[in-house]
Parts: sequence; C-alpha cells; structure tokens
Amino acid sequence: MVASKTQVPDELIVFLDDQIVNIKQTLHRLDRLRAAVVRRDEGSLEELMEEVRDEGRRKKQTDLRMRQLQINLSSVLRCSPDDVNMTRLCEQLTGQDRRIIQDKQATLQRLTRELGNERQGTELLLRECARFTRLLLSSMVGTKNQTRTYTAQGQEQWNVHCGLMNIKM
Repeated sequence: MVASKTQVPDELIVFLDDQIVNIKQTLHRLDRLRAAVVRRDEGSLEELMEEVRDEGRRKKQTDLRMRQLQINLSSVLRCSPDDVNMTRLCEQLTGQDRRIIQDKQATLQRLTRELGNERQGTELLLRECARFTRLLLSSMVGTKNQTRTYTAQGQEQWNVHCGLMNIKM
C-alpha cells in the first residue's frame, strides 16, 4: 500500500503516540520493579515477569508496524525505507503537521533519555542487591579458605555441593 501525503502524518502520529505510551509504561514498570525488589515482593516480581514476556510479543508487532510505516513513508519521501527518519519527513511537511511531528519527536527524545537514566538506576540497584546477596552468603557459608567442615573422624573437608545442614532422622 502506498500512502498519500495526507495519510502519512496521521499514520505516523498514531504510531508515535503509541510509542510514547509504551515508553511511559516501561518507565512505570521500572518503578514497580525497583519497589518490588526493595520490598522483596515476590508476587509483584512474578507479575512483572509476565508483563515483560507480553512486552516481548508486543515489541515484535511494533517492529513490524514500524517497518511497514517506513516502507509507506519511503515512497512519499522517495528514499529507501532504511533512510526514513522523522527529520527527513519534517523537511517535507509544512504547517501544523510539521509542528505536531516535531513535538512528538521531542517528547520521544526526552522520554528515551529518561528511560536510559531509569534503566541505569535500576541496573545499579540490582547489582547492589546481587553484591549484598553474595556478601551475605559469604558471611553465612564462607569461602573455601574461610569455612571448614569436619567429618566424624575429625578430618577437615570442604564440599560446596552439600547443604549447610544435614537433617536426617
């Protein structure tokens, strides 16, 4: 389907609005993830895992939709689909359509920067949690050179594949 010049901005506006909503949802999901990790809320973490799986499916659909939009726009812009971008499109638009696309582009750029910052903060939190967990386990179990166990004969041994306690009746 080859889109006419009047259809292109409408299709693009709908797509950009959807992208803005997707990024805002991702930001909200990152907030919920950090809160669930801090509170150690396993139920919320499981719910978030399911949302992430669903998001993967939606991402594939979004990519296909974006590719189709690029193909449609490439016929209007007279370039290859890989060369389609919003700046090139804005050069061809005039008036209110141009302002709307530029506003959406600016909003997406701002949200993308915010998403990068939030992702980085979440990554740091999760790394600290992993480091703290390793320290906690190390203090409980020790390392090979710190903790020794002894057999009934009094021989020293270290076996990382055994449990911390042997509960046999």
